[in-house]
Amino acid sequence: MYCYSTLTNDPFQSSLSAPLSHCSIFSAVGGVFILNRGLKNYDALFVAPMYQAMLVFVGALSGVFFFDELEVLETDMRILFGGS
Repeated sequence: MYCYSTLTNDPFQSSLSAPLSHCSIFSAVGGVFILNRGLKNYDALFVAPMYQAMLVFVGALSGVFFFDELEVLETDMRILFGGS
């Protein structure tokens, strides 16, 4: 759990707060648009699992970049992560 003091480490005072917020909103709206477009053109039995798989994939990648998870992994685990 992260604890931010109001004087020094406020996450909303960071220069990345606004771009990350905009990207999050764009991603959510874009995801709904892509899901609707896919359901319009294809069967739901194909679109829904692909959409969920992409959510898992993007979630894993965001964890790698945001939490810097590759730093704690050994070389063989990095290779397995990249191969999966």
